[in-house]
Amino acid sequence: MNEEKGVVFKIQRYSLHDGPGIRTLLFLKGCPLRCWWCFNPESQSPEPEIIFYREKCINCKQCVQVCPILGCIKTEDGINSFKRELCIGCGKCVNVCPTGAMTSIGELMEVSEVMKEIEKDRPFYDKSGGGVTVSGGEPFMQPEFTRAVLKKCKEEGINTAVETCGFTYWDNIERAIEYIDMFFFDLKEMDTEKHRKMTGVSNKLILENAKKLAACGKKMIIRMPIIPGCNDELDDLKAAARFIAEELETVKEVHLLPYELVGVSKYERMQREYMIGDIKPPSQEAMEELKGIFEDFKLQCQIGG
Repeated sequence: MNEEKGVVFKIQRYSLHDGPGIRTLLFLKGCPLRCWWCFNPESQSPEPEIIFYREKCINCKQCVQVCPILGCIKTEDGINSFKRELCIGCGKCVNVCPTGAMTSIGELMEVSEVMKEIEKDRPFYDKSGGGVTVSGGEPFMQPEFTRAVLKKCKEEGINTAVETCGFTYWDNIERAIEYIDMFFFDLKEMDTEKHRKMTGVSNKLILENAKKLAACGKKMIIRMPIIPGCNDELDDLKAAARFIAEELETVKEVHLLPYELVGVSKYERMQREYMIGDIKPPSQEAMEELKGIFEDFKLQCQIGG
């Protein structure tokens, strides 16, 4: 039988977050949300993409010579420029670039290839109680591949976790749930219109899936990014705390993730606008105040993941 294949954009080893023990993080490409603050914009498209690191370019012109699309890569005043809108993703420039200035983000991998990488870390799982966490992007944009990887991990006795934004058909989650030991479930904003404005989608499906998942009794931790001026109003956070405490009765733990100034340079390389340019990270004092809101609802709450 042919193996399931998926587009992976990064495999990160020796992580001490995103689940118990030492973990391997499998990042899959593709996300249905377009959060203003996303620090992995290269994860949003489900397809492999070419990224141009101008600072690494030595102007050898090898990429210009092999590119099949006229004007996609060109040299002006001794400096190379990359027209992303013309790129067809053939990868010829990546194959000849000697410095990594032209890099492909996203690789089509079979389950066995992923497992080969995961198995390298098994000694760390055995000693620390760790395992594998599938993240993204959104793992359930590649539901069959995600399920196949998780199933194989469980067959090999490896602890599994999934980080999801919850914006997917419930069937995608339900079919994989038996192979998942714990979930990190992202909530961005409780107000529907604010959520739509900041992420591009309604939160209705997300909230419905959160309730269904909580009812299954799986270990589930809610994660909320805190973005000053976007989703940090006290009334909104109180609504979130109330929803978790009253609608997700099996969920007792919340992680508040303060906004960090990371990812801005990625938007520049991808020739995309960063929607919240000059926002500063929240202060520790502000985060402690928000933490108190969730604790008032008898929830365990920590700052950071």
